[in-house]
Amino acid sequence: MPTTTLSILGRTLTVLGGLVLLGVVIRLAVAVLEATLPPVLMNGLAAGFTTLLDILNPALGSLMALFIVVGLCYIAMGWRR
Repeated sequence: MPTTTLSILGRTLTVLGGLVLLGVVIRLAVAVLEATLPPVLMNGLAAGFTTLLDILNPALGSLMALFIVVGLCYIAMGWRR
């Protein structure tokens, strides 16, 4: 394999690994909050996140497209070197 192929593969795995790590951190944070907060506060927190998602819902598709483009640009930067 040429060096550029390994670089692209490494950057792709870095992006995917970062997404997996982000998912794990979010799940751990939710598990810790559920275990430590009283039910009333956890329900309030869940309601707050629901409100936030309701507000951001129209823009979520565009935000995901932006994240995908940024990830592809990050991978392409490694390809160009």
